[in-house]
Amino acid sequence: MKNIIIALFSISLLTSCIAYNSEHNDITLKELNYGPCQTTKTGQTEMDNSLTGIHSYEKNLDFIEQTDSIKAILNAEFSVEYILQSTRNKYVSLEITWKLPKGTKDLDGNILEEISYTKKQYTNTRSWSSYTLSQPNEVQKGTWTLILNVGNKKLLQRNFYLY
Repeated sequence: MKNIIIALFSISLLTSCIAYNSEHNDITLKELNYGPCQTTKTGQTEMDNSLTGIHSYEKNLDFIEQTDSIKAILNAEFSVEYILQSTRNKYVSLEITWKLPKGTKDLDGNILEEISYTKKQYTNTRSWSSYTLSQPNEVQKGTWTLILNVGNKKLLQRNFYLY
């Protein structure tokens, strides 16, 4: 009886893993644009493990030009615009990670290597992920890397070179 219960549990677990992975297998990312941009800030929330302690929300994305070279000045904003493509419309958990240049510090002077957070993203609609250098501690020259994942699947890696 014990072996039957273990076998049923194992089959159930395996089926769950297969279902989870197949749910994300149809998702791809189409990059539409990237570079320095301007947005309209619509709000903000507190965010631990970030350079400023806040996460901003924005609307009205306007790109200035398509380039991966960004001038490292206060209030510089850069972004990637994309569509998460899927065979059906659905919400997915999109993990957003910004890898930071070496030596980047938060407001308390702690060195951070990356900032990661997850948001619910609807598939087959235009979206973007952007970063604004809103505080002096964020104005760091070097490579800033944006990575977008759904589950264990990397959909995008875009480097920005701040000079």
